[in-house]
Amino acid sequence: MESMRDQTIRDRLHSLLRRLRLGAGAFFIVWAGFVLLYVFTGQSILQEEDRIRTTEKIENSFLSLQEPLIVYLETQSPSQKIRFDTILQETLARMPAGSGILAESRSRLFAERVRGMLFQVQALGNALFVPGITPGERQQLTLSLTNLLFEAVHNDIHPFLRHLRASERRTIHRIILVIFFNLLFFVSEIVLFLWLEGLLKELMENAVLKPLERLAVWALSVAKGDSPDSFSPESIPKDAEMRDLVESINMMKDSLVMALGQTRRKLQHNELLSMIIQASGFMSREQDVIDVSRQALMTVFEDETVEIHFNLRKEEGIDECWAIRKGGLISDQDWSGLVRCHQCEHAQEGRTYLCSPIQSAEETLGTITLRSGTRIDWTDEDRTFLRDVAAHVGMALSKLRLLHRHRNEAILDPLTGLYNRRYLEDFFQRVSSLMRRHGKTHSFIMLDIDHFKEINDAHGHETGDKVLKEVSDIIRGSMRQGEDMPARIGGEEFALIVHGGREQAFVVAEKIRKKVSENWGPSRGLNVSISAGISEFAPDSVLSGVMKEADEALYRAKKEGRNRTVISGESKGPD
Repeated sequence: MESMRDQTIRDRLHSLLRRLRLGAGAFFIVWAGFVLLYVFTGQSILQEEDRIRTTEKIENSFLSLQEPLIVYLETQSPSQKIRFDTILQETLARMPAGSGILAESRSRLFAERVRGMLFQVQALGNALFVPGITPGERQQLTLSLTNLLFEAVHNDIHPFLRHLRASERRTIHRIILVIFFNLLFFVSEIVLFLWLEGLLKELMENAVLKPLERLAVWALSVAKGDSPDSFSPESIPKDAEMRDLVESINMMKDSLVMALGQTRRKLQHNELLSMIIQASGFMSREQDVIDVSRQALMTVFEDETVEIHFNLRKEEGIDECWAIRKGGLISDQDWSGLVRCHQCEHAQEGRTYLCSPIQSAEETLGTITLRSGTRIDWTDEDRTFLRDVAAHVGMALSKLRLLHRHRNEAILDPLTGLYNRRYLEDFFQRVSSLMRRHGKTHSFIMLDIDHFKEINDAHGHETGDKVLKEVSDIIRGSMRQGEDMPARIGGEEFALIVHGGREQAFVVAEKIRKKVSENWGPSRGLNVSISAGISEFAPDSVLSGVMKEADEALYRAKKEGRNRTVISGESKGPD
């Protein structure tokens, strides 16, 4: 048997329509029966009425026959005979010969008796009106005829009239009952149609309108972004169409929620990628780019126990990673998990990993690795986001390295790696500003390699370049990181800005001079020494003036025999 839950609204409507058709058919049949019954009953009443009128006329005719008899007894007028015969013939003519009055056995018996009496009356009348009979005979015949008429009226016609009127009353009662039952049936039909209307209204209300109202409220909530829960099974109507509709809408809602979640994740990914792009635009260190990218990855994978590792290519063994060899993403789930990258630590057995190369337009810079000790099914969104982060990190690192290379080319001497004359001028301006704000003292040192032209001439430019590099390394190693600044200003000349007064600058210059002398001893077959000049400058000093004072002190050192340090304004450097 079909369950209520499997019934459809169409089935229920068809059931109601079948009931309605059956009710309408029964109503029509019963109504037609009532109409026919009403018609037949009406015809019966008309027939009864016609028989009553006919019987009443017969009664009147019988009564009318007495009058010519009485008049004839008194007058013996022949005209009464004619009148008697006329009334008698009219009465015989009123006797019905068809089925009207003979419709029932009693009526037939009545008609036969009345006709027989009429014939008797006719026979007695003929005998009465025969001329020459005695008065006694006439009186006797008149009395017999009167008794016969009286007996016919009171014993036959009156009872039959009462019978006809009683039959008429019964027929009227029947038609009243027909009318009553017709009205009762009409009322029952109205009640039936009202009941069917109630069923249809209930069906429309409970199976269509209310569920649609709930669906409308639910859809409005979804449209507002409230993301309500799906309909509970109790709230789903039992009709198959509405249940299918609700299930379809729930599926659509789940799809929309899933799509909304994907859209939100994509928006989050785009915002994080935009953050990486914007932040890397003003960052000057590679570690800062890595830190902000790591934070973006941690934001996306905060619900997972994921370790995030940035492996730049300078690290040992990074070239062995399959992500670099492949030039794309790899994970423990690639190739159905049958093949794992066995070159890297993150690919240890039992660990889940997702690795992406960090690439720029020219080269592969390293890898970004996500790894975890628990099983993680990497989605396409995870792979796409890691690939995009790696691409942006690659662009940012490549840009930083390019900027650093261009900056170094702009401020560093390509042979020695020391700063050049341009950077010296900028650094001097920054130092002067610091001196004005904080009152710190700085000194300027001019260094020059003694007899450098002779070294080039005697040993070649390659040896000269080597001497310049080694002297630059000694100078760089003797400076205080973050406080002093060495620069090669041309040829074999070097300029140093030292934090402190002339005495501290003298210590630095002597340290450099002694290291240079010790570096080239007799064992190397080359004698290299330097001379230095020192000047101290004020916050309002200009570079050209300071260099001139230091250069004059250097000239004095050269003049006094080279391989020494001279302080500007002093006849002899401090011991």
